[in-house]
Amino acid sequence: MSAAPATRSSGLLLHVTSLPSRYGGGDFGDGAERFVRFLAEAGQRVWQVLPLVPPGLGDSP
Repeated sequence: MSAAPATRSSGLLLHVTSLPSRYGGGDFGDGAERFVRFLAEAGQRVWQVLPLVPPGLGDSP
């Protein structure tokens, strides 16, 4: 018996701090909500984020 074919999907890698917010670095507020709506309208199904840890030297995650 053969395995069922894998379902494919596409998306984007974007760290939360790259989103706009009134505090400078992004958060899961309005900017994230607008971004998710944009992804859905563009037919994307995945939003991959980098680790959500304190930034390192130079404010890089």
